[in-house]
Amino acid sequence: MTARPNLSSIPAAGITVDGIVDVLGGKSIVVGRIVSATNADALKGQALERDGAGKVKTAAANVTAANFAGVAVSSAVAGDTISVLRQGIARMVVHASSSVIAVGDQVAVYAIGEVCKLGDNSNTNAIGYVAASDGANPALVDTFVDVEINKLGALV
Repeated sequence: MTARPNLSSIPAAGITVDGIVDVLGGKSIVVGRIVSATNADALKGQALERDGAGKVKTAAANVTAANFAGVAVSSAVAGDTISVLRQGIARMVVHASSSVIAVGDQVAVYAIGEVCKLGDNSNTNAIGYVAASDGANPALVDTFVDVEINKLGALV
């Protein structure tokens, strides 16, 4: 597979990541970070961002590259330590609130399942779009993506 181009932010149309199916490869680096009191919890598979006080919280839909901390590979409540994937590839389940799927800078997405190639959607921040829906609600879709993260150069 070929890596997708890095993007500068997650667009407001946004994504939430519902869960990690698997962490792929033998060179993954996971670090422990404390969950901010800003969140009641942070769940395995969610994108995380820095809270500005050395902790992490669930990422907002428009998180910038500078604030993106990685992806949770465990779940934790506020004040507890969570495991954060900072480098490596995770196969994840993505739930899109629109037909657009995108992720932040320094996160390359590989297309599998229903994720389509760059240029198939008019949103320039998108890596592609999902061609399927959940049936009951065409605006909500789930698919698998392989996400490669390289955040070693930035501290949480």
